[in-house]
Amino acid sequence: LIQGNVEVDGNLKIGKKSKIFGDVVAKRVVVGEGTFISGKVSAHQDVELKDAVIVGTGPGKGEVIAGGIVKIANSVAVFGNVSANQVVTE
Repeated sequence: LIQGNVEVDGNLKIGKKSKIFGDVVAKRVVVGEGTFISGKVSAHQDVELKDAVIVGTGPGKGEVIAGGIVKIANSVAVFGNVSANQVVTE
């Protein structure tokens, strides 16, 4: 459980079933399955959201932004906008 923002200069891999009450910012972000993030997920390069990930707490409360590719598994819920050069769903 993390209550606050997570900012990393390099790559960030978030483990399964993690809970982050804040925003996530890194060069590249991989979010493990079953994870909840209450705020935005931002990456200079790519973002990968594994199975059963939830971003945001309601409409407009979460957002995923990537300078490259956003890869989204089928069972992911994003309560906000997804912005990237390319979006891939699995």
